[in-house]
Amino acid sequence: MTNKCTQKPYCNAGSRAKDVLGIVHTDVCGPMRNLSIGGAKYLLTLIDDKTRYVFVYFLNGKDEIFTKFKEYKTMVERQTENNINILRSDNGTEFVNTAFDKYLKEEGIVRQLTVPYTPQQNGVAERFNHTLIEMARCMMVSSAADESLWAEAVNTAAYLRNRAPAKAVKTITPIEAFHGYKPAVGHLHEFGSLAIALDKRQSNKFKPKGKSIRWWVTRMRPKHIGCLIVVIGN
Repeated sequence: MTNKCTQKPYCNAGSRAKDVLGIVHTDVCGPMRNLSIGGAKYLLTLIDDKTRYVFVYFLNGKDEIFTKFKEYKTMVERQTENNINILRSDNGTEFVNTAFDKYLKEEGIVRQLTVPYTPQQNGVAERFNHTLIEMARCMMVSSAADESLWAEAVNTAAYLRNRAPAKAVKTITPIEAFHGYKPAVGHLHEFGSLAIALDKRQSNKFKPKGKSIRWWVTRMRPKHIGCLIVVIGN
């Protein structure tokens, strides 16, 4: 009999939050096999339960999680004028420690912990990490990106995920549900796009005015696009 033991299906881990920041799901992924170009080894996700809006942070070590959560809390509470009520995570010591416990109690945040060896109870965060990693992997493979660009790919995946329709918020996007405005998408480009960079210093009228490049978007805003550029030709 013991050889045929299986786990029973898990029921819903809990009811949905009624308000923005009513419940925040969090999880950490890593260490990654390769360091990012910024030296990160870990991925931290923080997801609002009601809107499914996700924030991602790239960490050198798990000891940075507490500081990043405090930064996140300050930012999102000012943006939404709501307070975080519940933080849902696993039992990892990066989340469960004296300093973190003390801070949550002082801020009036209820901690919800999953039962050990049951990642299904933290399903929202687990699924988000899986989704972001899969999206990033596909973008990196299709663009032949170096593995050190994994953080740029994950960041792009989160950006796109926040601007794509989500079943959990029905007919609108997570960013619209979280911030209250429809996202602009006209500035989006394919990850690892080929482009021509104009060389304004070129004085020879008979030589090419530009160079072929491949660029990976890292911060995408309608009027400010940050990118990493790699020259692939002359």
